[in-house]
Amino acid sequence: MQKKELIVLDAQLADVIDDGVFSAELDNGHRFIAVAKGPECRSQEPSKPQERVTVAFSPFDMSKGQVMGRVRFARGQLSRPPAGMPFGAGGTKETD
Repeated sequence: MQKKELIVLDAQLADVIDDGVFSAELDNGHRFIAVAKGPECRSQEPSKPQERVTVAFSPFDMSKGQVMGRVRFARGQLSRPPAGMPFGAGGTKETD
């Protein structure tokens, strides 16, 4: 038996629906339901809206995803990019 294939992406939690259930949005605007299970659900600090998380999807159903953990940032990296800058750019702009 082969292991299930998963699609893992970063998303931002939008709203709390229930305990451990969130409305979330990908960077491309796709909205879906994110469910916190396992260690993320049992963590000391609950997830909050506007928080960046890593989500795993089944390749067959992109309407629901499982929260795998919070997105970690390197020291000195901005937690949110400035307006108009894609996420992951690190908040630095090179000028010519």
